Amino acid sequence: MRVPIDITDLLTQFSASTQAIAESDYSVKALTRLALAAVLLKMKPKDAILFDVDRRPWAESSEFLSKRTLVRMQDILNPREHHKIVVNKLDYHATCASRGIAAPQVIAVVDFEMNDGRVAAIGARRITTETELADFLASLPPETRLALKPIIGTYARGLLCLTTNEGRISDHTGRRWRASEVLDHCRQDKCGFLVQPWLEPDPALHDLMPHHAFGMARIISVLVDLEPSFPFAFLKIPVGDNIADSFAGGKTQNLIAALDVVTGTLGQAYGPSQTSINRIATCKFHPTTGHFITGFQIPRWGEVIDAVRRGARAFSEFGTLGWDVAISKDGIYLVEANHRWDPAVQITVGRGIRLDMLEFVRRAQST
Repeated sequence: MRVPIDITDLLTQFSASTQAIAESDYSVKALTRLALAAVLLKMKPKDAILFDVDRRPWAESSEFLSKRTLVRMQDILNPREHHKIVVNKLDYHATCASRGIAAPQVIAVVDFEMNDGRVAAIGARRITTETELADFLASLPPETRLALKPIIGTYARGLLCLTTNEGRISDHTGRRWRASEVLDHCRQDKCGFLVQPWLEPDPALHDLMPHHAFGMARIISVLVDLEPSFPFAFLKIPVGDNIADSFAGGKTQNLIAALDVVTGTLGQAYGPSQTSINRIATCKFHPTTGHFITGFQIPRWGEVIDAVRRGARAFSEFGTLGWDVAISKDGIYLVEANHRWDPAVQITVGRGIRLDMLEFVRRAQST
């Protein structure tokens, strides 16, 4: 599938990266591949470098999808009129509740919009003022850990981890928060924030998730005639003091590791290169724990796949979804369903997925 080309936009993107490129020992051949990626694949130079397009034979490079092209193909599989039920996390949780899908509990919603009954529908407490928020936090048992996340948001932006202790509130760094400050933080998103218990990973995952963060499995589902398949999967692995597992092209310092959908074992892990900007490098050991990653067995893998299978069928409006699955000590939860899942999956599979996506579209259009 080819998409219309905006030459002015592409030249601007390419020009923005030339200074960094010029300062390195870059070959004409590599520059040519970056130019081809910009014009033919609509891929920004920094993303082309992320996928090593400038180092691969063009026959391989041309199979990689840019975010823009992948989104257009996903939108063929996922009609726009249904996007809201996964983009809006309150709608997502309400849909999960109505369709019998195991999502994490929402105990409160800091909400600044008109009350339309959705908060009550998921059994949560609605909070609109500082007094209501202070009363809610004071009512929780000591050492309660909470996750506050925007109702609409991506890449863990705005995520806040709070712990209550006898009326005091602190985040994962130990900083104290007043209720008014928490409310101001929640006002970042006009739609508000969800308040959920902070999930703790299954003890079998502690060698990869030792501290504050919870790394989730990203499993891609493709649905044709209500029969789901799972062509790609990887594990997001938090590093250091990060509280979120988002990868963001390596900018967060977190890792992603290939995940065998059949066995639930990890393959090669990838993280940001320590020597080259925008490059990804392989990683054998978890930087924090020193634990070897390849071959690590994800616990309760059969339950994980069963949960995603149920989720894909329940959200049958969508031809493909990228599920964030929490394997917690209390159960398996479908935390989010991403209708526009990220092209980073191409890093863990080690190749472009253009032909895969074309086949998914073909199958969907033939039914």
